[in-house]
Amino acid sequence: MTNADEGLMEKALNLALSFDHEEIAGDVRAQRAKYPSDDRDKLIERLISRTRWKGAAVGFGTGLPANPWVMVPAAIADAGAVLRMEVTLAARIALLFDPDYLADGETPYELMVPIMGGRLMSEFTREFGIRGGMGGRSATRLVDAHRRGEL
Repeated sequence: MTNADEGLMEKALNLALSFDHEEIAGDVRAQRAKYPSDDRDKLIERLISRTRWKGAAVGFGTGLPANPWVMVPAAIADAGAVLRMEVTLAARIALLFDPDYLADGETPYELMVPIMGGRLMSEFTREFGIRGGMGGRSATRLVDAHRRGEL
């Protein structure tokens, strides 16, 4: 990755974490007012569904370029946009649990934990599965070789 790409990734991360706290809180209040009979879990489902559709639209738009010179910046923009959607979704869900969550005005870096933590666990599990499969295959070959008397 070049220095220019790292700069874009850093900008994407900063963009994801810089959101209008009052706008997010206002959106949660509007959702509660729009669906007064919904409990917290139903509101969370609605928020996730809405964010999923936005993510699909962003992914479609940034996936259109076929030119390699456009694809890399589009992919970085897509990653930044999806990360921003995930962070704002996490903030909205946090506000459903604690209405004063964003009251202090601080950037809530802890919102990155469930987002990045899930990805880290997913990557660890994938790597563990690959390594385990490779080890199992090697062990099977050794057992077969031993049975044939090659060892």
